[in-house]
Amino acid sequence: MITKDPETLEKAKCILEWVISSGLANPKTGLLMDGMSIKNCTDFTTYQWSYNYGQWLGSLAWMHRATGDQKYLDMATPYFDYSQRTFAASNTSGIISELCEHNAACSRDQKGFKAVYVRNLAYLHRETNNSTMKQAIEKVIDTTVQAMATRLCDKDWNCAGNWTTDTHPIKFVRAQHVSAALLVAAVGIHGGNGLDTNIRDEHAHVKAGKAM
Repeated sequence: MITKDPETLEKAKCILEWVISSGLANPKTGLLMDGMSIKNCTDFTTYQWSYNYGQWLGSLAWMHRATGDQKYLDMATPYFDYSQRTFAASNTSGIISELCEHNAACSRDQKGFKAVYVRNLAYLHRETNNSTMKQAIEKVIDTTVQAMATRLCDKDWNCAGNWTTDTHPIKFVRAQHVSAALLVAAVGIHGGNGLDTNIRDEHAHVKAGKAM
C-alpha cells in the first residue's frame, strides 16, 4: 500500500496462501492456530488469542484494499464469526475478552492482546461491504465500550484492561493502552459521530462519585 511495489504484493499473497496451506488457518471452520513447531511445521500451538484473529482479519481487509479482489473480504467471514463466538460470546454478554480472563489467569501482557483485535476490527469494518458483518462489529465494539465506561474507569479515566470481570479502575499503563485502543477503534467505526456524548453519558455516574 505504501510502496505500490508489485513484488511486495505478490509476497503478501504468498504468505497469506501459505498460512492457509500450512494448516495455521482453516478457511472452513475459521480456526486460527497460534503457531507451529519449527522442527517439523506440523505440531501446532493451539492457544486461542484474540490478536491472531485481529491480525488475520486486518490483513484480509488490507489485501482487499490493495487488490480490489472481493475474495479477501469473503475469506474474512468464517474467521470473524469464529472470533466472535470465542472472544465475545454470550457468557461474557458480548463483551470482548480473552479466554484466560474469566478466571483471572491472564498476565497483564495477555490482557493487552485485545488492542490488536479491536484495531483490526475497525479496519475490517471500514473495508467490508457485508452489512451483517458491519453491524456485528459495531455491536461488539459498542457493547464493550459501554462496559468499560460504566464500570471500569475513574473520574480521571484510569480504566481497567479486563472489561468483563474487573470492577474498579486500574492505574497501570497497559490497562490504559488496551482501553485507549478500544476507544480509537470505536472512533474508527463511528467517525466520532455522537461517540463523545455517548461515552460521557455512560461515564456520568463516575463523576457523581459512584466509582473511586
